[in-house]
Amino acid sequence: MTKSELLPVLSTISPFSLAAKEHLRELVESEGCSLLALTKKSAPAREPCRNVSVLLAGRAEIVSSSAEKPVILRTLSPLAVFGAASVFCKEELPETALVAKEDVLLCLFSKEAIFTLLTKDTAFLAAYLSLLAGRVAFLNRKILCFTAGSAEKKLALYLLSEKENTLSLPHSVSSLSDALGIARASLYRALDLFAAEGLIAREGRKIHILDRAALAEKYTENSASRIF
Repeated sequence: MTKSELLPVLSTISPFSLAAKEHLRELVESEGCSLLALTKKSAPAREPCRNVSVLLAGRAEIVSSSAEKPVILRTLSPLAVFGAASVFCKEELPETALVAKEDVLLCLFSKEAIFTLLTKDTAFLAAYLSLLAGRVAFLNRKILCFTAGSAEKKLALYLLSEKENTLSLPHSVSSLSDALGIARASLYRALDLFAAEGLIAREGRKIHILDRAALAEKYTENSASRIF
C-alpha cells in the first residue's frame, strides 16, 4: 500500500472518517504520516506506540517491554487505532512495543500531524475525544477485573469487559490466571462452571459468551452489571 491508497482506507476508520476529506488528505500527504511494514520475525517495534498508529493489515500485540516478563496489554486486529492517548502524555510512560504475530502494515502519525488536524477540524476533534473516552471506560472495566474478589467474579468481569460475544484469549489460560491474580486450578474451575451453567462455550482459546445478561446478574454486583 502506498500513501495514495491510504486515504480511502482511513475514510472508513473512526476518528479519521469524521474528518473533512481535504483535511484528511493534508494529513496523509504531510511529513508526519509514514508507513511501516513488519514481519513476524521483526524485533519488537517501539515507534508505533509513540505515535497515533493504525494497523492496516495483519495481527499484532502491544506488550510491556520494560517488565522482566513481557505482558500482553492489547491484541490488535486490522484497522485498530492505538496510541491516541499516550502520544499527548507529558509524563514518562512505561515502555511498550508492538510485536507482529504475522506480516503487518502500519500507518504512523506524529503528534504534530494529529495536533494540526485536531485544531482545524472540529468533527475530528469530537471523534478523537470520544475515542479517548472509550479507552478510559475500557481501562476502568479492566481494573474491575483485577480488583474483584472471587475467581468467578474476576473471570466474569474479564469476559463482560469485552465488546464481542466471541473472544480469543490473548494469553494461554495459565498466563490469564497470572494476569487476573488467581490460581490456574481456580480459573479452570470457573471456566468449567460457566460452561456447565450454559453461560459460555469453549473452543480451544476461543470463548463464546452465550448469555451475557445472566453472567452479569449472577457473578457481578448490580452496579457492575450496568457498567457493561
